[in-house]
Amino acid sequence: MLILAILINEGRAYRSSLYKKVAQLTHMLWRYSLRSFYSVLNEMNDEGLIKRVGENYEYEVTTKGVGYFITCSKVQVGKMIDILITMLNAYSNIASKHPGVISEDIRRKVKEFKVMMQKLDFK
Repeated sequence: MLILAILINEGRAYRSSLYKKVAQLTHMLWRYSLRSFYSVLNEMNDEGLIKRVGENYEYEVTTKGVGYFITCSKVQVGKMIDILITMLNAYSNIASKHPGVISEDIRRKVKEFKVMMQKLDFK
């Protein structure tokens, strides 16, 4: 799902860039070798979820891939939002007693999240 989300957001990406982006977003908890990752891309290509563009291992998502993402991500996104709400409530409770505890990085990311929610018209 993450590969599809990256391609939906970026349009096209080279396989090495996809690998680096997945590793970055999962904070290296994702432990596939490059060979295994490329096998996943090949399977997704064979299933018609993504397609290879040109000779340089650049990929883009297909209409089928977008449909698959929409159908399959609903439950996952709902669960992630539940986790996020719980975590943000905990930060809020801590910050009420210790105002300086929330880092600038967290503040920036929460602001980005707020902007995204406004784009989706979730006010």
